[in-house]
Amino acid sequence: MTFRPEKNIFGTTNVIVTLQDDAGRSNGGNNVSSNQSFTITIQPVNDPPSFTLGDNLAIKQNTVISIENWATQIISGPANESDDILTFFLDTSPSDLFEQQPSIDNTGRLTLKNRSFKDRSICCQCVSCRQ
Repeated sequence: MTFRPEKNIFGTTNVIVTLQDDAGRSNGGNNVSSNQSFTITIQPVNDPPSFTLGDNLAIKQNTVISIENWATQIISGPANESDDILTFFLDTSPSDLFEQQPSIDNTGRLTLKNRSFKDRSICCQCVSCRQ
């Protein structure tokens, strides 16, 4: 037996199996076995969440930033994953530019406070993970 489940389809099914020979039923014979069954359970796959980041920022020194909906289209995955708790993880380099490290909450709000004595560019990587 071979089967291939459809993408994002999961659940449990009961399979009933009988075996038949080609000798027929003459003289009171029986060419069919009794039914036997087994269960197949297809486990759901955890799909990655997705999101879209806002534009790059150019800010003045010693500035507190709070931008609503800076990250948008925050999606946990298919319908069976809609209850997943999403958390943004930000990796800034160099991190000493900030008095308050950048963070993004689950609504997409970006919050940060940079230091007053730093003046340079940074690279910030953002990943959304479920818990």
